[in-house]
Amino acid sequence: MTGRHHYSRLITDTFRNDLAVVARLGGDEFLMVIKSTPENSHSLAEEVSQRLLTQIALPIELPGNMTAQVGCSLGAAVWPEHGMDMQQILRHADSALYQAKHQGKHRLVIYRPDQ
Repeated sequence: MTGRHHYSRLITDTFRNDLAVVARLGGDEFLMVIKSTPENSHSLAEEVSQRLLTQIALPIELPGNMTAQVGCSLGAAVWPEHGMDMQQILRHADSALYQAKHQGKHRLVIYRPDQ
């Protein structure tokens, strides 16, 4: 199993029982849609992200008795708080993702209009 398939399965398995839809956008980018109430959106994003960051940080076994460990960065935007259409939400989540990468990776940044 390639690394990409390993992590695709890990993401899907981690959130199998949640109200989440996970899709691979391409390369190493994934999209997750989580159903929530407006008052719980930020805390649910934090909780789900922490579970994902924990799972991704676990070492994976490679051929030749070797292991590898990776990290990831996460960006989030909340509908309708951060925009009314999907393209706007995706742009804001992407902006938050690059903020997370800039802040040192292996973290979640939730979009803020003042970023």
